[in-house]
Amino acid sequence: MKKLLLLSLFLGLLLALAVGASAESDCALGEAYLRVGDDGTVQTGVQVTADRPCTLYTALYDENGRFLGLKTQDVAAGALETSVSAALPAPQDADGIYARFFLTAPDRQTPLAEGTIAAESGVYAVLYADGTLVFQCSNQTDPARGAATVFPVAPEGYDVKYVSGTGYVSVSPWYAQRKGILRVDFADTIRPLSTKGWFLGCSDLNEIKNMHRLDTSAVTDMRLMFGGCRSLTSLDLSGFDTSAVTDMSWMFYGCNGLTALDLSNFNTSAVTDMRVMFSGCRSLTSLDLSGFDTSAVTDMRTMFSGCSGLTALNLSNFDTSAVANMSSMFSDCSGLTALDLSGFDTSAVTDMDHMFYYCSGLTALDLSSFDTSAVTDMGSMFHGCSGLTTLDLSGFDTSAVTGMYEMFYGCSGLTALDLSGFDTAAVTYMSGMFERCSSLTTLDLSGFDTSAVTNMGRMFSGCSGLTALNLRGFDTSAVTDMHWMFNGCSGLTALDLSDFDTSAVTDMSGMFERCEGLTALDLSGFDTSAVTDMSWMFKDCGGLTALDLSSFDTSAVTDMDDMFQGCRGLTALDLSSFDTSAVTDMSGMFRSCFALYTIYASDLFSTDAVTDSSGMFSICSSLVGGNGTAYDYAHTDKTYARIDRPGTPGYFTEKPE
Repeated sequence: MKKLLLLSLFLGLLLALAVGASAESDCALGEAYLRVGDDGTVQTGVQVTADRPCTLYTALYDENGRFLGLKTQDVAAGALETSVSAALPAPQDADGIYARFFLTAPDRQTPLAEGTIAAESGVYAVLYADGTLVFQCSNQTDPARGAATVFPVAPEGYDVKYVSGTGYVSVSPWYAQRKGILRVDFADTIRPLSTKGWFLGCSDLNEIKNMHRLDTSAVTDMRLMFGGCRSLTSLDLSGFDTSAVTDMSWMFYGCNGLTALDLSNFNTSAVTDMRVMFSGCRSLTSLDLSGFDTSAVTDMRTMFSGCSGLTALNLSNFDTSAVANMSSMFSDCSGLTALDLSGFDTSAVTDMDHMFYYCSGLTALDLSSFDTSAVTDMGSMFHGCSGLTTLDLSGFDTSAVTGMYEMFYGCSGLTALDLSGFDTAAVTYMSGMFERCSSLTTLDLSGFDTSAVTNMGRMFSGCSGLTALNLRGFDTSAVTDMHWMFNGCSGLTALDLSDFDTSAVTDMSGMFERCEGLTALDLSGFDTSAVTDMSWMFKDCGGLTALDLSSFDTSAVTDMDDMFQGCRGLTALDLSSFDTSAVTDMSGMFRSCFALYTIYASDLFSTDAVTDSSGMFSICSSLVGGNGTAYDYAHTDKTYARIDRPGTPGYFTEKPE
């Protein structure tokens, strides 16, 4: 390995004229350099300005004053740059090499000028106008390449920080000009301690040359090194020594142009963090990690997220015994058709949320070896796994799990799901848990302990194939959100909610929307005193022929828009208990209730606070008020939302005592 060292030397700082130099003399030493290579070669030079023929003597010493060599060079009158080189024994410490320059003339007894330069380590990144970033051990630029900006490179590297709304940014001095970097070239061999964030955000970078000159043997942190380098199509890392690296998180994040990546030489035995390592590498079709030692890794979250081009992934050699986080590990790996995780040790894992999110190509998934006893989050774990037709989770220990939100969302291929062994006592979130599981025909959740659950919003939304749903024993006393809970359960013909305690629920919007198969619905046990939103609650429940809402307390409700829209089977509706004094939105409330003839109400039905009642009675052509006022297409807003009495026409009927 060649290590080049340089220090700029200027006349006014490091060179001094010898005592007795002629006042008339116009001879001087200017900028100098000293380069030392590990192969024992020393090169040094200095700029000379001479008004007469003279001689330059360059003497080399080590830090102990030991003489190492002498070079002599004649200098003609005029300004020029000279250089001298000497083959020396390989120095133990490059910082201990010195050069002394003496400029003499035949007619002088003393030097015209003299000075000393020491070898000091320095690495620079030079960004040229053509978009080339050159790493070198000199701060000199090539004038032939045009304008250039020189950045000193800190061997300890640069930090990266997260900026809200922007993402990760680097504090490297060239980061501000990252969009203009098209190529990178390592002109000299350099040995940094960290490469964290070096090329972060260099989205137009398409070529890296002479990567073998980047000595990574001392590097401990490669986090975000190539993050966002989306224009790179290839990357030669065959010379990388990663034996000291502990952090490879986000290393290739967003490298969506890479079509191949050979990491067969990587030594990952010291790595503890691999999160987001390959996330977004969507053009990779294969990835050989058979040589990876992952025994020290604790974090694999989002590791392969977005690698949608991968059709196979062999992780049979992975040691995951220390891993605590696998959230989103394979999310959006939609090209995978199979995944063998039988060797995974998940005993230390606490987070599996989004683990297989949108792995839509998987047709089977064997997780029988998984130890989930420490897992607390399974939210969206199988979200979007539409290709799975069966899923055996009988071995899952869910006793520590608190989050099961959207766990099976979009698993449209599942025809059956046995969760009888699930311990849900600690679960607080079940929102969207079975949403869009459209092929399930039956679901028995009578064994679920839901006493801690606060959110059941969208829990069964889109389960259009369900014909039977057993929720006996459901404790919903802590639930505050039931919005869209049964939305789109069009196959259900009956629904027993007699065990439901809804006293804490504030949101019932869209709760039964599009439950077209229901002909009756007993909600007599519902306590709605805390509910503020009933919008779309029964929208498009076209099969309902009767609906008893006499127990409803609506005094806190502010939104009833489209509440009964499309309930085309209802002929009568008793809203005599409805207190609507707080409601501000009644738009489309009874829209398209074609058969609705009678609406019973009381004077508690007030529209004083309503600001939007557009289309409230649109297409309610059968509606007749208690005093005989027939439906009028000219009055479809709140104007006629009152009891029909002589002199005050309305569409409502006062309920007989």
